[in-house]
Amino acid sequence: MQSRETTIMTTDLRRWITLCERWETLPRLFHGTCQHDLPIIRQRGLEAQPTKPKGGAVRHGVYLTDDYHTADEYGFLACDQRGGGEVIILEIDARQLDIKLLQPDDYDLQDAIQGGERAGSEPVDPRLRHLHHWSEASWQLSLEMTHQVFYAGSIPVAAITVLDAS
Repeated sequence: MQSRETTIMTTDLRRWITLCERWETLPRLFHGTCQHDLPIIRQRGLEAQPTKPKGGAVRHGVYLTDDYHTADEYGFLACDQRGGGEVIILEIDARQLDIKLLQPDDYDLQDAIQGGERAGSEPVDPRLRHLHHWSEASWQLSLEMTHQVFYAGSIPVAAITVLDAS
């Protein structure tokens, strides 16, 4: 019979192995923004920006997605909020990111946990029923459920490839 410490260590080791395997096979990540930001992005990368999540303190970082079309939609919203402009899609080389800075998405994941934007208006996925708040989820579950994660830092120029201008 294993001791409690051995069981915890074994569980932690399994989680770490799973995390490493997931990181090695992480799909391409994208970020959509406005083309007029491109000169600054080419100089400084994607700088961490303050954001106010649902039910949490302000955090600084960059939202990423593994879905090109989601990046395009958010790029359109970003351009629209700034009064227009062309959307660009950036591909992020996840191997150049610090895995410890990946966090769950706060908006769409919270909606999924509470059963829709209006709580209880949609069914809750069984994988989320044990959660009450987005911050309780792993970034992997966030990516799986919403195709979105939050990177709590800036993304270096070397990790960014400009894919498309819509």
